[in-house]
Amino acid sequence: MPLLLSEVLANEPGSVTSLEFIELVARHPVREGSVLLNANGDTLRLPESPLDSGAYLVVCRDAQRFEAHFGDSSGVWGDSEYETYAVQEFSMSLPNGEGYVGLTAGQEADEFRWSGDAPDGTSYERVSDSLWQPTESSVGATPGRRNAGLPADFDWSLERMSVPPGLLRSGLPVRLTIEIRNAGLLASGGVVTVVHQPRDTLPSLLYSGMPGELIELSCELVPHSGLNSVSLELGPDDRAANNDGDLAFYADGAPVHLSEIHPSPSPGQPEWVELCFPTGSAMIVPPLALTDGNDTGGLPIDSWSAGSNRYLVLTADSFLFALAYPGISAPVVQPQSWPSLNNDGDALELLLQGAVIDRVEYPTPGSRRGVSYERIGSSAQWGWSVAAAGSTPGARNSIDVPYSDGIQVDVDPNPFAASQGELANFNYCVPFGAQAELRLFAGDGRLVRTLFERRAVVSGQAHWDGHADNGVPVPVGIYILQFRLFEPREQVYLSTVVVAR
Repeated sequence: MPLLLSEVLANEPGSVTSLEFIELVARHPVREGSVLLNANGDTLRLPESPLDSGAYLVVCRDAQRFEAHFGDSSGVWGDSEYETYAVQEFSMSLPNGEGYVGLTAGQEADEFRWSGDAPDGTSYERVSDSLWQPTESSVGATPGRRNAGLPADFDWSLERMSVPPGLLRSGLPVRLTIEIRNAGLLASGGVVTVVHQPRDTLPSLLYSGMPGELIELSCELVPHSGLNSVSLELGPDDRAANNDGDLAFYADGAPVHLSEIHPSPSPGQPEWVELCFPTGSAMIVPPLALTDGNDTGGLPIDSWSAGSNRYLVLTADSFLFALAYPGISAPVVQPQSWPSLNNDGDALELLLQGAVIDRVEYPTPGSRRGVSYERIGSSAQWGWSVAAAGSTPGARNSIDVPYSDGIQVDVDPNPFAASQGELANFNYCVPFGAQAELRLFAGDGRLVRTLFERRAVVSGQAHWDGHADNGVPVPVGIYILQFRLFEPREQVYLSTVVVAR
């Protein structure tokens, strides 16, 4: 094919009319009258003059308006450094919502179809043989110039910046990890400049690599208490748009964190996410954002008062939530949009003032319909709820307890072959004067067996034969042992027991 379609502007900028254009690029020298253009049903034989290999031809609806907008407004095309490509006027109309352009030359053909409006004044551009997309150019269209989305010779792209997850302490060094990729066509390198706000410029980092190579750089910084901001800039190259980025994070803890996730609701229940305020004091929270792995736009949450409640529940449907969970005292908010929680596992991030203050990856819920994923205390550890109702919205999590050295439970043997008549022996030792209960739960949070309910214990042994409370043998698998203390203070010890064949 001597000519290829390269760029199409169908949605004109602002109130400017008649600025539609089709950009063509010559793959090799073109003979006069050898190519036929079809612009949404209107046809034109192209070109009227020969084109050299790599040259552009722009077919526009109104040459005078085109020159005034994309040229120097002199009224004459070709009299400035911006007007170096061929322009041909053609009476055509390109619809915003859905349209077609095509080229034919003998048995060869090229075409582009679009459906849906591109942003106002933004062209569609070709970035590969089969891929078109709205232009990445900041000016909205690039007639007669290289498409903004095409690979450049020298182009490094910032892919990711991160600091370690979990609680960061002010004054203690942390490692900043930087991932960059050579998105260009040639091997190249440069220098990274990193600034830790408000005043620390970190030592420059050198990078180099082959096309397509992803490299990781790192450096240390010392955070200050509260919100920290890091800005990064790669060395100059052919595409500046992907050369810089910012990272915000908190040190010494943020005022709010993720506490409970309900990704796979039972019928009649909505999805929801619970936030927790460690201090439990009244506060006004700045705008938050909740994002998941498939919704990079995020979910904005307006400012609101937490009052004296430690919890806030965000839900996809506040009316359905009220019906499913009557009597919840915590505030319940239904944002204007909701990033659907995926049932095949996902990652959630909570952002405050642009800083990622908390992140959790939850696994596939599987058969755990109506069971929430809960945080254990303020740690980075999570697990499926063992509450009888399957979740604890607006209240303390069922596994929200610190590990206690005062509770000792040994399981022997573990795994144990229940089908062979083997018993699991639980040897326990707790503080004097304790009242406790010992229960076993399935992985989906269902109560399987109560070995003893609340009673005074000090030390002793309990046994499990691998049967449920109804006397039916349980399937082979992993089960959760929950040893709960009620006196002298409430604590829970959690462990796992494996039933083998």
